[in-house]
Amino acid sequence: MSAAQTAEHAPPTPTRELVKIALPVSLEFVAQLALGLVDQIIVALLGTLAVAGVGFANSVTLILFFTLNAIGAGTSILVARAHGAGDKSGASRLFGAALVLGVVVSGVLAVPLILGGAGFLRSIGATPEVAGAGGPFLSVVAISLPLVTAAAIFSGALRSTGHARTPMTITIVAVILNTVLGYALVTGFGPFPKLGVVGVGIATTASYALRAGLLAWQTYGRGILDATLPRTLANWKSVLAPLIPLSLPMAATELAWSGGTFLYALLAGRISTNTLAAMQISNTLEGVFIVASLGLGSAATVLIGQSLGRGSAAGAQAWAHKIRRSGLVVALGAGALFALTATLLGVLFPQVDADVRHIALISILVNAAFQIIKVQNILLGIGILPGANDPRGVLIGDAVAAFVVGLPLAYLLAFPLGLGFWGLLIARGLEETAKMLIFIWRARKIKWEQHIYTGEGEAPITAGH
Repeated sequence: MSAAQTAEHAPPTPTRELVKIALPVSLEFVAQLALGLVDQIIVALLGTLAVAGVGFANSVTLILFFTLNAIGAGTSILVARAHGAGDKSGASRLFGAALVLGVVVSGVLAVPLILGGAGFLRSIGATPEVAGAGGPFLSVVAISLPLVTAAAIFSGALRSTGHARTPMTITIVAVILNTVLGYALVTGFGPFPKLGVVGVGIATTASYALRAGLLAWQTYGRGILDATLPRTLANWKSVLAPLIPLSLPMAATELAWSGGTFLYALLAGRISTNTLAAMQISNTLEGVFIVASLGLGSAATVLIGQSLGRGSAAGAQAWAHKIRRSGLVVALGAGALFALTATLLGVLFPQVDADVRHIALISILVNAAFQIIKVQNILLGIGILPGANDPRGVLIGDAVAAFVVGLPLAYLLAFPLGLGFWGLLIARGLEETAKMLIFIWRARKIKWEQHIYTGEGEAPITAGH
């Protein structure tokens, strides 16, 4: 046997196992956030008001996307445990039930946004100008809400069954479609009509539809999971019994986090439209570089879940420690790259006011300095604590940090004390620090042996201590 063949058949090291999952997932999330960045760049061709309006609308859709993604995250955790235990039929029934639940709930929530996007934005605090710019975009993109939820569930299940590259490849294809179609519909290129922000919404929705369809084809067409559903009401209750108590606290967590982000956007909009536009630009660019930690967080979900499925509490604990150490290296690299994007603002957003670019530059540099803290929060909040059946700990950290520390300080510093956008930046940094301290406290209380997989519907939610 040659040296190359020997290396190919050698037992995978922990680092190789981690990279095998984390790298494709990170690239998948990069592609997803590149979709948002492409939207921002294309919308910037229409001016500052369009950037602010679409950014404000995206703040609303992100609340729903992240909250409903909790169903996908819970599904991923439980499918990983069933896969680790070799229980394909249990994984398939759980996945099918979760998919139906996610699509139905997201479809119901999408209806009011589809019917009245501009009115909804005005009702939650947008100025008439911002609502007029972002409302049509929101009405179109809301159609994609069930598609995004379904794609998140498909992607989580594929990663948990050892097919992390598939969602990555499909997401890249969807981003290419979004880029080409979005530019054509905004500018009226070739035979396409010139639709402005509505064109971006149509392109985004089409790309989400393509992504969900291809993921469904890969999951069922390749036989990775069986297209089965529970047949009786009792079976539905049994299958959803472990998913709902796991997903609901995670959904509340995502609602607290994304809702807090939205409230920061409201405060920024109260300072000025330029401040709101700058904040949206900074947040979009930061997302592109922080996704490496999202890959590590997803790897934590899969590897910890599979270890618990095999009955190895020590293995789960070892993965948690290794992933947190890897996060320090990732955070340093991602933070440095994020800071460098400040030099590209004039190239990426030439049509945006110079004042907006200046505020965005400050936001980028300040947020880059907090990357180590933010990455640790992501690893603990989306991977390690949920993997240890402690979604309540994540909810406590997100809610207390945002609504007790961050947002009250943001208002106080920005307005009564007159610090403006600097006040928002300082408060956000203190919020992340408070969250990290709470997450570390919860992580130290985990008892991994309590979370060994014992079969469908039998894994307890015990908060890990």
